[in-house]
Amino acid sequence: MLGYNINSEIQNGLYLTTETDLINENTNNFNIDIEVISNQVATKISKRDKVAIITFVVDESRKYQYLVGADLDIEKMEKK
Repeated sequence: MLGYNINSEIQNGLYLTTETDLINENTNNFNIDIEVISNQVATKISKRDKVAIITFVVDESRKYQYLVGADLDIEKMEKK
């Protein structure tokens, strides 16, 4: 997805971002509004075109983001 920052490809259609700076850029660039509540893991699923962006925030230094594309082969994932 154009303009989306990733750290690694888990498999075709499933990507992971773990660097806080990149996740902050993604949330700004794609207008992802996530409410962080103390002592809770905040989650947000955002749909853009044919992809979903799943954001997890534990605290300001521990953030995780997955991009799930339309080309994700679920059957391939189940076999792993």
